[in-house]
Amino acid sequence: MAKQTFAWMIREARACSLEVDEAAYDRELQQIRAAPDPCGELHNSLKGLWRIAQLIPYRSYSATDSRRHWHCWPVKPPRNVLRDADKSHVYLHSSALERLKHCSDYRPANLPHDEAMLRKTFQIEG
Repeated sequence: MAKQTFAWMIREARACSLEVDEAAYDRELQQIRAAPDPCGELHNSLKGLWRIAQLIPYRSYSATDSRRHWHCWPVKPPRNVLRDADKSHVYLHSSALERLKHCSDYRPANLPHDEAMLRKTFQIEG
């Protein structure tokens, strides 16, 4: 799944006229380990000391009321992606649709699980 994200970031970088080392890109994307796969293993990076760090209170901005709020464990709920779905800069990557279609255990709490609803609600990219 990370390679899907990496490929998207490189496409966005190219669209902004940034230089990309094509040999390094090809090596990372195609030659090292598995090729990009929307149904690849999801990695939970919140392990060990990072999990403990979640106990430290922090402030973050809320777009709902335009204020900063204190937060601590548990981690904030999933981002409300439906709130901004109608904005021109908000897209859903096609790999999310593929994963929903082919991986029965992939059901994010913040996304509708119906492909027709997702296509109606979001612009699909990729």
